[in-house]
Amino acid sequence: MSYQYCSQRSSLKGSNRRIVGSRLNELVRRLLIACWLICAGMGITCVPVLAQTPAAGIIANPTVIASGGSSTLTWTTNNAVSADLNGTTVPLNGSQTVSPTVSTTYRITAHSSTGATDWGQVLVTVTAPGAPTAAISASPASIAAGGSSTLTWTSTNAVSATLNGAPVAVNGSQTVSPTTTTAYTFIATSSSGATASKQATVTVGSGGAPTAGIIANPTSIASGGSSTLTWTTSNAVSADLNGTPVALNGSQTVSPTASTTYRITARNSAGAIDWGQVLVTVTSSGTTAGITANPTSIPSGGSSTLTWTSTNAVSATLNGASVAVNGSQTVSPTATSTYNFVATGSSGTTASAQATVTVTSGGTPAAGLTANPTSIVAGNSSTLTWTTSNAVSADLNGVAVPLNGSQVVSPITTTAYRITAHGSSGATDWGQVSVTVTGTGTGDPAVKGQWGPVQTWPFMAAHAALLPNGSVFFWPSFGNGNNPYLWNPATNQFTAAPKAGYNIFCAGHSFLQDGKLFLAGGHAGNQNDGVINSTFYDPSQNTWTATANMNAPRWYPTNTTLPNGDVLVVSGFTTNDNYNTLPQVWRPANNTWRNLTSAQLMQPLYPMMFVAPNGKAFSAGPDRISRYLDTSGTGAWTTVGTINYTGPRDYGSAVMFDGKVMVAGGDGDTDGAATNTAEIIDLNAANPTWQFTSPMSAARRQLNLTLLPDGKVFASGGSGGFGFDNSANPVYPAEMWDPATGSWTTMNSVTVYRGYHSTALLLPDGRVLSAGGEITGASAEIYSPPYLFKGARPTVTSAPTSVKYGQTFLIGTPDAANITKVTWIRLGAVTHALNQNQRLNNLQFAQATGGLNITAPANANLAPPGHYMLFLVNGNGVPSVAKIIQITP
Repeated sequence: MSYQYCSQRSSLKGSNRRIVGSRLNELVRRLLIACWLICAGMGITCVPVLAQTPAAGIIANPTVIASGGSSTLTWTTNNAVSADLNGTTVPLNGSQTVSPTVSTTYRITAHSSTGATDWGQVLVTVTAPGAPTAAISASPASIAAGGSSTLTWTSTNAVSATLNGAPVAVNGSQTVSPTTTTAYTFIATSSSGATASKQATVTVGSGGAPTAGIIANPTSIASGGSSTLTWTTSNAVSADLNGTPVALNGSQTVSPTASTTYRITARNSAGAIDWGQVLVTVTSSGTTAGITANPTSIPSGGSSTLTWTSTNAVSATLNGASVAVNGSQTVSPTATSTYNFVATGSSGTTASAQATVTVTSGGTPAAGLTANPTSIVAGNSSTLTWTTSNAVSADLNGVAVPLNGSQVVSPITTTAYRITAHGSSGATDWGQVSVTVTGTGTGDPAVKGQWGPVQTWPFMAAHAALLPNGSVFFWPSFGNGNNPYLWNPATNQFTAAPKAGYNIFCAGHSFLQDGKLFLAGGHAGNQNDGVINSTFYDPSQNTWTATANMNAPRWYPTNTTLPNGDVLVVSGFTTNDNYNTLPQVWRPANNTWRNLTSAQLMQPLYPMMFVAPNGKAFSAGPDRISRYLDTSGTGAWTTVGTINYTGPRDYGSAVMFDGKVMVAGGDGDTDGAATNTAEIIDLNAANPTWQFTSPMSAARRQLNLTLLPDGKVFASGGSGGFGFDNSANPVYPAEMWDPATGSWTTMNSVTVYRGYHSTALLLPDGRVLSAGGEITGASAEIYSPPYLFKGARPTVTSAPTSVKYGQTFLIGTPDAANITKVTWIRLGAVTHALNQNQRLNNLQFAQATGGLNITAPANANLAPPGHYMLFLVNGNGVPSVAKIIQITP
């Protein structure tokens, strides 16, 4: 008997195809029962089969793609035994990534066991590609004959590209060594045939004199340690390091076993050479010991202080008794005694040193005193040196001093100095010397100016900035770094400012266009360890706002506000004396950092950076090689020249006026005595070169240079001789440089030593604030320059609060006929001998009804956007009180 299969299949179309549920199931059930009854009546075995309707669905993500893009299809089916996607068999449920070149419809079809089907479909739309873009840069843009430059190009929406006609990747780089100045054209072509092109020119110099420089970090290592050498050259075609060829610019880690001098030699195409060298000192890893006695000779009943030091020691003894490996002790021997200090290393090796304290019989004391020089011009200084014997104490003009010593004095009138030595029995002896003072003293402030009294401040001003509202914003050093304060010069009132949220000591700082003070980096707690933070202080709201973190920590960086209002940040230690070599540009518009990856360079800490008239950032020191930094794109350095002073201007100072830069002083720490030399470079010139100007009367480092309203430069503070912060050799007299004559004039002297961590700021009333100093501490003095003692000051009755570049604006004044000069000076922001914000422009002016018509600088290269103090200066050189004016694009 044959078996027939009776089935009922639904083939509903359109939207009705998807109808499922109780009604359809009931209809199918009744039809099947009827079929079964008919078959049974005919004597046929009937097996009813209930057919389930298949269902299919599909989606695309995304549904719209650009040419070359992709979309993910995802499908599902029900009641199906097979499925296909546009005719190709696929799993019942699945996904697939597609990359159609034109808009395409994708259909998923589900097949049931009875042959019934269902389908779903989706459209993936392919949009036409956008117009292509092209960019190309050359780094460096200028090379010496035989040198090389790296071309870097990028494009978007391109399928092919050429460089000077040769096919290249649509994004890439290539090193070129043209023999003559060459233009490189990069062309990007899209799939539609549209093109975009850009050009970069590599200038080949005539092969000028080569220059070479090299530094080591650190310069002193322990045996087995290492140091990183970094060198740069310019106008060179080859270079060698101690005779071994190396790249023209590069770095190398060395591990000498003995102290070694490394010399980098640069050669140009003509065969001329230049070299620089650095010494890496290797210290012994063995145990050392040293001991001193002060004084070495005492009267009976007197005392001496023993001080001992050691290296690589784990224990020590003094005359057989255990002591710390480094320490001091006061002794009062009754007879001449020798003290033997022995240091023991971990391996058991020992080192010893001796100091003898001689006990005199208590004879008659003796004292002697000399002065060098014995005659000075008012405002200068003399060094007193004294010695005593058989004495237990001594005083200089009644003030207790060591038994033997020296002191720098700056008397304002002829003064006698007496050193008195006191013996243990009460007997005395004395020596005396007079320092004669000639010339004009403080009695004529119209010639030498005048210092006010020393003021006590709540904290030391290691950082100081003049705000657009006329107040001074300052904060101290090291662990106290997050204690900012406000000082109002008009009322002499102090107000605690809100804290920044981290330690802002050793940050870089410059003003933004809107008057906010932007800070980069700071102090992580350990010496030489920076922080990654940046922030700004808003004086109008008295608030801090945290901004985006930098690439890495910075400690001692420099900020430079650029012509477009962005801020360039360079240098600084990250941690453990490692330099941050990546220049970065912070963009206030979107709070992001732009990395100048093609311009990585190890610069000294707090480098002297200024915006040049060509819009580039100019590095003036303290190292000898001066450079331009092009901050566009990924950045590029070009060498400008070399300073004439033969050493680095470490902790010298620098200022910029009318496109010229002066550097003065510096050095004196490890490479030689401090210098009194000063140099100027005119960046307006076609080929800028450094030229010496007259030297200061006193050598100094840790000084501050301050621009004055009459165009002169004021030098204050610092130490002479050797040493990082040598308070034993202070420089008290201030000096003033006149750009009209190129000469310095000695001014009156400060009262206290202002050295490392001292600051100086021009105030709106024309006075100069001199404050701080790590040794001196929380105090300040205010200097009134000679122009404040030369008659009535010009009056300003009206002034705009804001002007545009090139705008002519009216300054109201009844003194227009007497004005001979108009200057404006950018608000100062100073720390560590460098003012990162001040600069001066002489402005054009003409008499007008009710005052003067003054013309603002033509562009932001000459005066970056922000706030400036505007001064009217009359024929006697007397300035008005400043009006603070903002300039914006």
